[in-house]
Amino acid sequence: MKPTIKQIAFFLILVLAMIISFIPHFSYQFPLHVDEWFHIGVAKEIATNNFAFPQQVFTLAEKISTQELLWHYILAVPVFLFQPSIFVWRFLPPFFAVLAVLSVYFFARRWGEKTALLAAFLVALLPSNVTIGGPVFLVPVNLSLIVIPLALHFAFDTDLNTKKNFFALAGLSLFLLLAHPPSAVVLLLALFFYSVLLFRENRKKTFWIWSAVALALLFSAWNYLPTLAEKGTSALSFPFWYFLSEIPLVYGVIPTIAFVAGFYLFLRSGKKEELAILAITVFLIADIVFFSNTGIGLIVPYQRAFIPLMLFMSLVGANALAKIEPKHVLILVLAAIFGLALFSHLKTPYYHVIDYKDFEAFEWIKQNTPKGAVVLLDPWKARALTPVAERRVFTVLPFGPKQKDLELNRQATEFLNNNCADTGFLKANKITVVYSKKECQNQELVQARENVYLLKTG
Repeated sequence: MKPTIKQIAFFLILVLAMIISFIPHFSYQFPLHVDEWFHIGVAKEIATNNFAFPQQVFTLAEKISTQELLWHYILAVPVFLFQPSIFVWRFLPPFFAVLAVLSVYFFARRWGEKTALLAAFLVALLPSNVTIGGPVFLVPVNLSLIVIPLALHFAFDTDLNTKKNFFALAGLSLFLLLAHPPSAVVLLLALFFYSVLLFRENRKKTFWIWSAVALALLFSAWNYLPTLAEKGTSALSFPFWYFLSEIPLVYGVIPTIAFVAGFYLFLRSGKKEELAILAITVFLIADIVFFSNTGIGLIVPYQRAFIPLMLFMSLVGANALAKIEPKHVLILVLAAIFGLALFSHLKTPYYHVIDYKDFEAFEWIKQNTPKGAVVLLDPWKARALTPVAERRVFTVLPFGPKQKDLELNRQATEFLNNNCADTGFLKANKITVVYSKKECQNQELVQARENVYLLKTG
């Protein structure tokens, strides 16, 4: 049976999603973002620790949070089954990008095949950068692109009085709560807005939505209560900065115009499902505006609001694009969107935590030092050493302004800048390996290979 034009188009969109999410790796074979190194390190520790969640991975001082528990267990499965090299991890973002396109297409079919294809196309082109994340990275915020559309399908388009649909909604909500809480908050808010809009005309469905959410919260509460009890509302403030005015430039000017037009169409239709999507979109924009003016992100972590926001913008914008006639005009608009998005992706800068020489040195450390060895190196590169060398480090650049960790970072940097001269510092902190691009001038350190020094024993 010959494939239809729509089937071919959908296949090409899937291929496009894979290529776009792999663009940075055409020239760099290691994980890109420091968060990726962190997640890989935790996943490897889980897989080698009989699937028990570790308290420490990189240093003995850094306590690993369980807030993204299921995300780490997802990554631990391929580690346990296949023991992939560090070079293999770059192929996982395209895999998750394909799942995102499939999920969005499945959900958006509620508006028709044409709209579903357009929504999938926009999601395949979603931007990525080191501030907001995105499909090029192996980060859990991308689960929002997969799970939220599926959950909204069950909430909007199925009978929740049926057990399988009810438990599907509850299960997806629970999964996101245990895999990526910020994305879960976005989903729960969308469900809340929908249930409020629905309350007068369909209280029964509202009851089932609230019951599914309550069930998910009940079974995930054990993972949040200790953190909230310890930190209180400070657990809800976040320090990253990205201005609302930059969204059209990052997301794309034409898709943003389509979103504005789609916003009007949704508002005019008055359908509860579409109004709920508008409500969560407005909320996320308001969250960003609030942060831009106060420096504090409440409820949804500010830097994690952008990817879900762009998901909803794509769904809304696709409905507007679907109205464009005649067909050749739509093709020109899509070509312009594609061209500008591709240009943006090709021009987006990404930092590199390590280079190939670093990797070779880390591999040597793995093969030639005891498993209990503690390594001192540049705190920035330290996040990558543990996933490769499977050794703990003295200190690593923390996520956020943690004064204790920053002080250890300062001590490590000072030690390296002073040509590794302080033997007492090494012994006091049980450091046996030093990795330094600067020459170490210390008779108690033996240069074992380029940039790698071992502390003499005895």
